[in-house]
This record gives sequence, structure tokens and C-alpha cells, in this order.
Amino acid sequence: MLKWVVFLLIPSFFWGSNYSILKKLWGKPPKSVIYLGMWTYHFKDHEGSCNKTNHAYGIEYQGYFISSMINSYHQQCATVGITRDYFQKQLTKDVAVSLGYRLGGIYGYDSKLKSIAEFADRYKILPYGQLYTHFIYKRLRFEVSTINQLVSFHFSLLL
Repeated sequence: MLKWVVFLLIPSFFWGSNYSILKKLWGKPPKSVIYLGMWTYHFKDHEGSCNKTNHAYGIEYQGYFISSMINSYHQQCATVGITRDYFQKQLTKDVAVSLGYRLGGIYGYDSKLKSIAEFADRYKILPYGQLYTHFIYKRLRFEVSTINQLVSFHFSLLL
């Protein structure tokens, strides 16, 4: 019973006088870009065969993205979802930095993704979340992001 009371009271904290906390966490759409490439470093590459050049190409427009890439297992994948900055700072006229997250679905993994092999084989589209840091110089955006046991480096061009 106590769990239900806590569950029902928590939303009132966020939507009451402190609505700005939830709004800040939801974030703002980052500037729109075209993805021009992605490279990945795997913390655990047991077989030594993980793909490190992912050839990620796509578009991110007003906080929504769609892209194509070659995954760690050398298979073509497609991703779709939302991107939000929860912190943005303009350092100079030409330089900015932001922190944010990406939530979406990815198609193209199968039982090679051993941690969720049965789920991947059954549903084909996997949910994922990713944290990132953007470094922007004029019209170029460099991204460092992390998910599970890897870190990725993205290169994009602002629209």
C-alpha cells in the first residue's frame, strides 16, 4: 500500500510548484544536424572482431532523428527516436557545449547481442537510451556518447 501512495505522490512533486525540474530534465531539442560518421571504442571486445567504424549517416531535425549505420557486428542497422539537451552553454560566439540524451529504437541486432539475444531475435526493434556531450564549433558538431560497454564519437554538420 505504501508503494502506491509514494507512486501517486511523486508526480505531484514534479507537476506541482516544481514543474520546472521535470521540464529541465525533458530538455530542449538540439540544433539540427546531418550525421557524417561515427567511430566506436568497445570496453569489452572479447573476440577482437567488433566493428570500430560504424559509417553512421542520418539527420537530426528539431529533436528527432533517423539514421543508418553498420553496427558492432558488421550488420546494417536503422535507428529512430528523440534527442534532447538538458544543459546548453554558449562559451564564445563560435563555441558551445551541451549535455543530453537520446532515446529511440534500433533495428538490425540479433542473437549476437548476447545480453538480450532472445529479445533481439523476437522483436527486432530494440529500445535504447544514450547519454552524450556535444562540442560545437561554428557549423561542426563533435559528439561523445556512451551506451552499455562502449563509447562512440560522432561527427555532424549543423543545418
